[in-house]
Amino acid sequence: MNYTNNFRSRSGGKIFLLGFLLMFGMACGSLSSSSSFDFSGLADISALQTTLSDTFFLDADGMAKVSRASPFLGSDATCSHLGAHVNFTNDGAPYTVNLYAPAAGIITRVDTCVDIGESDRYGFDLAIANSGSHTVIFHYSIEPQDGHLCSTGSPTYFAPYILVTEGQSVTKGELLGQFLKTDTGDDAAHVHYNLAYDGEDNSEMCPNIFEGTIVTQLVGLFTTDTCNGALTDSLCFKPADDEIIIQE
Repeated sequence: MNYTNNFRSRSGGKIFLLGFLLMFGMACGSLSSSSSFDFSGLADISALQTTLSDTFFLDADGMAKVSRASPFLGSDATCSHLGAHVNFTNDGAPYTVNLYAPAAGIITRVDTCVDIGESDRYGFDLAIANSGSHTVIFHYSIEPQDGHLCSTGSPTYFAPYILVTEGQSVTKGELLGQFLKTDTGDDAAHVHYNLAYDGEDNSEMCPNIFEGTIVTQLVGLFTTDTCNGALTDSLCFKPADDEIIIQE
């Protein structure tokens, strides 16, 4: 499928709230640990370094709805943001966009509701490779930016748009979920994506696992205000050494 073309939840300290979360499972984030998963069958990261993915997480219909994009803005950049974005047009909203697996792997985390303040989000992590003692994940943070507060309203509001479960094995190109674009009058709605080490905080890395034709298409959507006017021809903009696992 050529051209098939990111979560920390907060919890209260009260006993009844803990009981609610235990009863309703993943309503406001995952409760299980990925340490129980068997990653032995995953490819070594060297395989992705030598054969980059020809499959983006959006198909052609999804790419047609992308209004703009931005690269992973590394910690060496003055406008650091540790994730790349694709933003979606308001034209034709409301609609959904299919999200696919860019590589085979295992779903290690599912978040149906993440409280981030003004607009809540959802998403999942896909383990795609082993790198020494680490497992590398592809992280999807799905951010409609429409003001919906699932954490204080309906905690299962986003659940229908996640089509996988923790521990599920998936193939490259498999449908994992959907991005929900409501009619909000702008294109702030986006998917934030990056690589990271599974179970390790502050390990965000550039998601440069894609072959050149996909990168070229994304670079063509980068806006001119990327990092105060600077442009890049890569999905990585000024990453620190530990923020890039696949060398370009």
